[in-house]
Amino acid sequence: MTSTETIKRVPWTLALDEYGSWRVGEGDYSPATWAGERSGLNHFGLFMMTRGIYTPAEVTREDVTAWYTALQVGPSTKPTRVSQLRTFLKFCREEGLMDSDPTVRLRAKKSRSSGATKDRLDAAELLALLDLCRLPHERIMLALCINLGLRASELTRLRVGDVDLERHEIRVRIEKTDEDDLMPISEDLADELSRWLDHYEDHAQVLHQSYLVPSHYWDNHNGRSIYRHLQPTTHPERVIKRALKAAGWSEIKGEGVHTVRRSLATVYFDMVEAEESFDSALLATMTLLHHSRPQTTLDYIGRNRAVLARDRAIKGKRFLSKLAGVEDCKVLRVVR
Repeated sequence: MTSTETIKRVPWTLALDEYGSWRVGEGDYSPATWAGERSGLNHFGLFMMTRGIYTPAEVTREDVTAWYTALQVGPSTKPTRVSQLRTFLKFCREEGLMDSDPTVRLRAKKSRSSGATKDRLDAAELLALLDLCRLPHERIMLALCINLGLRASELTRLRVGDVDLERHEIRVRIEKTDEDDLMPISEDLADELSRWLDHYEDHAQVLHQSYLVPSHYWDNHNGRSIYRHLQPTTHPERVIKRALKAAGWSEIKGEGVHTVRRSLATVYFDMVEAEESFDSALLATMTLLHHSRPQTTLDYIGRNRAVLARDRAIKGKRFLSKLAGVEDCKVLRVVR
């Protein structure tokens, strides 16, 4: 424990800057992951300042409890925010910015809901969404999502030069790792890309560096689409929400790109598992979604590994009779 006399009183912004440098350095976090984490920690710092607390050294258990009570996020996000805060404050203690853990008695209950409760689309329903798109650039946006499971930021970064239809490959800059991945293009997606590029070239001067899905507006005077080929599209989740609404979804709040990623992950996992094994399917789906943790993928596909193992061992199989070494449990006499 740090001596009270040696505690350094460092403002929140400076403490977070030092923590962020460690997080993406020795902590080996991607800048994108840290950016998302910092948002929650910034909120904590701002909340503390409304209570007149300007450095980590001044935080008490009561302050942390007040922050947690006022935290306006979903029940599944609260434990994440608490975990992020604990890691940050541990760093602060190790750097001599505070002398005790004010979160020691804080208990964030995990949400009982899981990926299994969330709606998903099967393969036919995913394909059907394409015909519900109003415009060509919306259709290719959705086609890229349902075939590759891209995050919104990964979709909007794509350039025409990233597509190689001869090799059936597309270069994707992965948000979480900030690295490139040459993802495979299926025949379905190749057909969609070919149609889109023909249309795109008829409506704009398409260059190697042009965005694959550009910013768009409708020219009422000429009655045609105008593509700003050097500006990326924005808000792909709105396109997916409109398609889901057209497909009859009554509740689309909170749905969007992750709905498609969740759905694609599930149908892909089921396909690979049917041909290979659970472990192969999990690894393949992790790779498709660019997840670093198996549990993240299991949450996406709504699977609980322990439950699956239990069901595979028992469901529709001989269980106690097999352990007892008898062919038919009916032959056993009841012993009183």
